[in-house]
Amino acid sequence: MNQIKMLLGVGLFLFSSSSFAHDCNFGDPKITGKAHSNGGGFVADGALVANTVYVDADSSICPGSVLTDQVRVVGHSMVRNSKLHDRVVVAYGAAVFDGSEIFDDVQISGGAAVVGSLLKNNVVVSGGAALDYMTATDNAIIVGSSVVGNSPQSPTMKISGHAVISHASVVGIANVRDYAQILGTAVITGDGAGIEVYENARIMDQAWLKVAAKIHGDAVIRCKTIITNGADISTGDYCRDDRH
Repeated sequence: MNQIKMLLGVGLFLFSSSSFAHDCNFGDPKITGKAHSNGGGFVADGALVANTVYVDADSSICPGSVLTDQVRVVGHSMVRNSKLHDRVVVAYGAAVFDGSEIFDDVQISGGAAVVGSLLKNNVVVSGGAALDYMTATDNAIIVGSSVVGNSPQSPTMKISGHAVISHASVVGIANVRDYAQILGTAVITGDGAGIEVYENARIMDQAWLKVAAKIHGDAVIRCKTIITNGADISTGDYCRDDRH
């Protein structure tokens, strides 16, 4: 997560090189390129960008990137060493880094940063969210100051279905799916064993899930509740100092 925190604000500023203004590696002058024919943005030598892709004049496509179809990169955004296809939009200070693969109608905006992740099928990432070596699919929404992901050695985080992560932290081995919601300053830490949150379950406020818990059905975990030790909860509203 340290890398993603460092990179969150990169897309907000432009740096000058000897050949063209760009954001790649903090404006490293050794990275050369040219203006893209569709939009005028910087495309580094070593990046492949189709003519159908739109890159505006304030955005940068860095080495190792492949962009095709109707992808749009706009508003001081950056893509580095990643693959974007179909109708992906990267906008308003967003950044995509280091082996990410993004397909279909995904939208990444508002200073969000995506590192080493797979996103597809109508995913929305915005509002400064940070995604690190994880998978998001099928209408998932990750917004606010959320931090979601795992290490590159163990990319076992998945957010799918219509799940919503908002201003929360979800790290380690976890699977959030269906219509589940992780809200507020809730924390999920699936270290060593997986956590599952699914169906219509909600985790909110300052709640904390850890170690192999399953929260599903219509269960609500909120306040400062801590859930651990292999709990399996499918109903009820848990608040304050409940322990499982």
